[in-house]
Amino acid sequence: MASPPTWSYYSRLAEVDSAPLQAMQPVKFYSNPSDYPTFGDRLRNNLEDGILTDSQKLEFLPKFLAGEAYEVIKRVSGCPYDVVLDINYLAVTILGY
Repeated sequence: MASPPTWSYYSRLAEVDSAPLQAMQPVKFYSNPSDYPTFGDRLRNNLEDGILTDSQKLEFLPKFLAGEAYEVIKRVSGCPYDVVLDINYLAVTILGY
């Protein structure tokens, strides 16, 4: 019976699968609330596929942002990925940044 994959196996798998993201030049989200649904779809399609860790998602998230949306993310560094997205959503849709 084969032994299960080790943590290092999954770590290497995430590094390999994140390589296309390194070269990605996505369309940026500039804080327009009407663009947020499209932005959310892009994140789900490119970052939230279950392969990347939260820290890797946070590393790539700024590639999807510009203007005030980017500034909001810079101010909340150190938070978990889900919390960062919630803060960005609230800042854009409710506070109007």
